[in-house]
Amino acid sequence: MPTWIDRQLPRLASEGYLVTSEPDACYNCIAYAVCETHRWWSHQETARCYWPEPAGRTPLIASLVAVFAALGYEPAADDSVETGYIKVALY
Repeated sequence: MPTWIDRQLPRLASEGYLVTSEPDACYNCIAYAVCETHRWWSHQETARCYWPEPAGRTPLIASLVAVFAALGYEPAADDSVETGYIKVALY
């Protein structure tokens, strides 16, 4: 029986994936990427959603880039693993 992942991301199944945890209503992938598991990060303007300033509250990648830049992240040349660095893919 297909899981919610298979239904939402049908091409992912052909690549293979491993579920390492169940969905959590307390935090999302952006929050997890910045090591926060106590609040939901989103550009949406609701009482539930946190979004750091001065990043623009838009659904654009540029807003995510601004968020991570404000946290000290820098663009990487490629996706290779580099000792001492944490890389985040934005898409």
